[in-house]
Amino acid sequence: METSRTLALLCLALLVGCPGQDGGSAGGRDFRSAAPPEAVKTGYLALVGACAAGNAEALWAQLTPRLQQELEATSGALRSLDADSLKRLYAHEAGAGPFDGKALLRGAVGAAAAAGELCKDAHRWEVLDKGFAGDGYLYAVGRSDAVVHGLLFAEAGGGWKVDEIIRSRRADPPKQTVSAAPAADPAPEPDPQPQPPTLTRAQRIQRWLSSKLKGHDNNVASFRVADITESGGGYRIYIKNQFKFTCTLEFDQDGNPSRMRDCRSPENWTATPSKINLSCTIDKKRELCRGLYKLGSGGYRQRAHFQFFRILSRAEQEALEAAPPDPAADPAAADPAAASTTPARPAPPS
Repeated sequence: METSRTLALLCLALLVGCPGQDGGSAGGRDFRSAAPPEAVKTGYLALVGACAAGNAEALWAQLTPRLQQELEATSGALRSLDADSLKRLYAHEAGAGPFDGKALLRGAVGAAAAAGELCKDAHRWEVLDKGFAGDGYLYAVGRSDAVVHGLLFAEAGGGWKVDEIIRSRRADPPKQTVSAAPAADPAPEPDPQPQPPTLTRAQRIQRWLSSKLKGHDNNVASFRVADITESGGGYRIYIKNQFKFTCTLEFDQDGNPSRMRDCRSPENWTATPSKINLSCTIDKKRELCRGLYKLGSGGYRQRAHFQFFRILSRAEQEALEAAPPDPAADPAAADPAAASTTPARPAPPS
């Protein structure tokens, strides 16, 4: 996988600066590709081992005190949930002790909880990219064809421990048409919009209104029901999982979702800023839109993503399959790491 493709994903998820041509940063943290200290590699392998074993206690020991405190604050904000919700989302049984930071982590690790996606396929993780980011060390790990985790290691307690874990689904780069024969004029830029250009704005919006949607409001929640409806001359979107947000939804001039605003939750959760920009991508089976925001309740604040998608119709899938092949997608020229078979155990980072 190209460094720029991995960093493009993590720049949004981790709010780090994207490297420029000189290897510097466009803001935030300075990302410098370099070999990690031996202690970072040791910490990474310990984290993967704890994840693969589903051992939340061992995973907790690999977190910095700052991240542990953040999980404690999150669990405190979630204690108002009823017992059924805590069991369903975080596999926390009533009477099994307090719902604290460790209990929250167990729910994010264990397969019995709806939130248990943090360590999914940990035994198959690959190191997709790595490098220094400010005063920490950043790994992009996961499956090259699926979910990527950003693991930010920081010095704590005389060693290196995980200070941030951000989960994000990898977006495929847009396809480009390359002409084999020389042409007098430059080849036209591909349509950046995810919908066919022959559709009107109203037709594109109608596809969202008539499709069955799924979505969630943070990266550890499962995808569940979402719904877009017309309301007062505009549109509203409802996302059931996890805090039942309802937001005003805006479409751009081409009929693609472009912004969510004025999001409200009946469970006293907040979403800031009031206007959340959306980025939409399309693959062979679905069209997905996502927006970065801050989830809050009381004194708690955490970066999160709204995500919702619709499944493409058979006609849309056939149209995509009938599109001209991308010469750049030649398997012989693919990244060796992405093309290789997945190892049974995680390979130690170099």
